[in-house]
Amino acid sequence: MSILANMTAYLLLNSGITTLVSARIYPEKLPAQTTNLPTTFPALTYILIDEPLVTSYTNDQWFKARIQIDAWATSYKSAHALADAVHSAMQGYRGTWGTNTIGGVFRMRKQDLSEPDVELMRVSMDYMVNYS
Repeated sequence: MSILANMTAYLLLNSGITTLVSARIYPEKLPAQTTNLPTTFPALTYILIDEPLVTSYTNDQWFKARIQIDAWATSYKSAHALADAVHSAMQGYRGTWGTNTIGGVFRMRKQDLSEPDVELMRVSMDYMVNYS
């Protein structure tokens, strides 16, 4: 499994997150909303920004994945509540996600973004995930 699939599985095991989004965690973008299938909020999206390989002098190989996670909601307060739940689960985590050994997860950026065309609030966060 990829680091993104393993991260998603990890987030889906966190009750602080699933209480808010159930299983609404999507790659890249929110699903298209139609009258027959409205998108439910809050929700999360994620995308891999970059993933350089780091090789040590002893030839150990680690990846440094920069992953953007966006918390989407219909209100500012709800978007930030979801972002806080994600941060609690991610920041400083060390352990395993599926087949990946996680050396550490650290937030690099957090930013408020409004999407007035669709009347949504978004909190965008970038996390550096060091893993093998």
